[in-house]
Amino acid sequence: MKKQRSNPRFAVQASWRLTRQEMGLVLLAIGVLVLGALLQLYLVSRIALTGREIFVLQDDLAETQQVNEGLRLHLAEMSAYDIMAARATQRGYQVVPPEQRTYVFVDGYSPPEPAVPHTDFTGLQQPETALPPAYTQSLLDWVFEKLNAYAFQTGGR
Repeated sequence: MKKQRSNPRFAVQASWRLTRQEMGLVLLAIGVLVLGALLQLYLVSRIALTGREIFVLQDDLAETQQVNEGLRLHLAEMSAYDIMAARATQRGYQVVPPEQRTYVFVDGYSPPEPAVPHTDFTGLQQPETALPPAYTQSLLDWVFEKLNAYAFQTGGR
């Protein structure tokens, strides 16, 4: 029977060193969790800021559209026949009777065809407004999904 020799490389560590290593691992895990939480907080705050910017832009868009509609109304009022005739008379223009009018004909010119609005919408597809699930997933949801996938691959071991 052979006598086993003790190997100096495999010395038993002191209990205070083991406790110190365990505390280090616990502190490392806490640090990783805090960093993950800070990252999640940063992402959520950026998403909230982006949502607020979108809200402000939509509000500005609605206000600009309202101003544009007011200007269109003003243009429609100013281009009414009665108002245009009154302004022309004010500035010294006179109405030309039909017998004094001269028309110039240009060879090859054909007036543009009137625009016909498209009314058949059966072949058009609705744009997809919802974001894909990958862009709506939080960091914790992603981590849990990866952990579940890993647990499924290893058979729960």
